[in-house]
Parts: sequence; C-alpha cells; structure tokens
Amino acid sequence: MLNYFKILLIAMSFYISGGCNSAAHVADPSTLKQGIIGIVVEVSGNQMPSPDTKPVPPPRIETDLYIYELTGPGDVISPTPGFYSAINTKLVLKLRSGKDGAFAAWLNPGSYSIFTKPDSLFYANISDMHGNIAPFHVKKGEITELKVKMDHNAVY
Repeated sequence: MLNYFKILLIAMSFYISGGCNSAAHVADPSTLKQGIIGIVVEVSGNQMPSPDTKPVPPPRIETDLYIYELTGPGDVISPTPGFYSAINTKLVLKLRSGKDGAFAAWLNPGSYSIFTKPDSLFYANISDMHGNIAPFHVKKGEITELKVKMDHNAVY
C-alpha cells in the first residue's frame, strides 16, 4: 500500500486549516516517516450479503477530514448516532483527500480521532472498547494506515 501512495505525489490535493496545530501537517507520502496515510471510501445502498450478488469495492472519494485529539462520548454533542454537531476536543489538522480518496499527514506521536463532514454534521461511526470515537494512534517513527469509511447512506 505504501508504494501506491508514492505514486500519488503530485496527484493529491491537500490543504490545512489556519487554526490547526502547526506541528501537524499534510505530507508527501514518499517522504513521510511518521504520521498517517490512508484512503476514504463511500459505502451506500444495501450491503446485505447475497449469494446472487458479488461484492463491489466501494468508490474512493474526495472529502474533508478532521483530525482531533482523542475524542470520547463526553466530548461531543450527538443529535443522532454517528453524527456530531460539536466536538469539544482540540482540532489538530484539517485536510482534504485527493480525488482518488488518498491522504497523508505528519502527526506527532499520540492518540487521535478522525471525522468526516458529509453535510453540516461531523461523522464517524466506529469506536473502541472505551467509547473513543474513530480512534487511531501514531507512534514515533511509524506510519499508521487508515481506511475511512463514509457509510452513513448504507444499510447493513
């Protein structure tokens, strides 16, 4: 997977929100030594398994990603499961995946949460056994691979 991201050097378009932590930044995946690389996919429609239908890989999409300090259920306002109107932890980085869904960013070692924002609300539908929302961890000198799944329009 890492070789795939090396090919995307120029093809990816990123930007950083002005209010974000200057220690975190989008990165060239070929030179990234620490942080995250990943893709964003959009899953929609009926996802129930069927013997008559072969699964189709979900399309990769271009979208904004929001990386916050590790966020738990007490740190958000959630009008409905998976959607959040407010996140009360520090925004570390805002970036945009490329048209092929790929993204890469340098981050300090630590624990974070990642969200998308399909409309006016933030979205993340996974949590760990402690209730942390869309958690991931970055270790010193390592790259964490992520697959962000936007499946708010899917039926399982």
